[in-house]
Amino acid sequence: NMQRVYAPVIAESALGMILSLARGLVQDAFPNFKARKWGTESSVPLVDLYHKTIGLVGLGGIGTEIARRAHYGFEMKVLAVDPKPLPKPAFVADLREPGWLLEMASQVDVLVSCAPHTRETVKLFNESVFSRMKPTAYFINVSRGGLVDQEALVKALKEKKIAGAGLDVTTPEPLPAEHPLWDCPNLIITPHNSGMAPMRQVRLIALVTENVRRYSNGVALLNVVDKARGY
Repeated sequence: NMQRVYAPVIAESALGMILSLARGLVQDAFPNFKARKWGTESSVPLVDLYHKTIGLVGLGGIGTEIARRAHYGFEMKVLAVDPKPLPKPAFVADLREPGWLLEMASQVDVLVSCAPHTRETVKLFNESVFSRMKPTAYFINVSRGGLVDQEALVKALKEKKIAGAGLDVTTPEPLPAEHPLWDCPNLIITPHNSGMAPMRQVRLIALVTENVRRYSNGVALLNVVDKARGY
């Protein structure tokens, strides 16, 4: 698979969504710009990321890149869950098994979905998770739409159980114009393009080339998929 090939630019997209929500760009600046309006009143509190807590579900390529940037770029405290027994990076404050998700969700200011879509992760982010989050927290999904109970997310946003969300992936894709997600406040949706950037092609070809070299020389390949786990 392409693990870590798309991760750097997807991490930038995730942080872009977080900043757009925290600084009121989605809620006010973009609509005001379209309306040619100088809006001095903010409809949402403008907050910063400094010393806030981010929770990552999945500490693979994408999760690691988001964690690194969040900690070193914004001095955020990083929490994470992952089913694999991974060594904890220096920039992650706490790394535990997935069973810690609900407890972690109650502590974070930003919750990010970076996990693969498997039988175990279908609708992992549901009403139980959203109800545990702070009303000031944001939810970001840059993995797969199937991990989210979208009805529960719509409810959480409309009832202000959470402060906002950013989705690069949905179910289905493209998202139909009549889907209730489009009517949610404090939500930004991008068309599954967070991995797009010229440099990703360079990394992709480099990976394929290296695997051809390894295959030709009988060396173990990179990024081999575990078919039992599904990723």
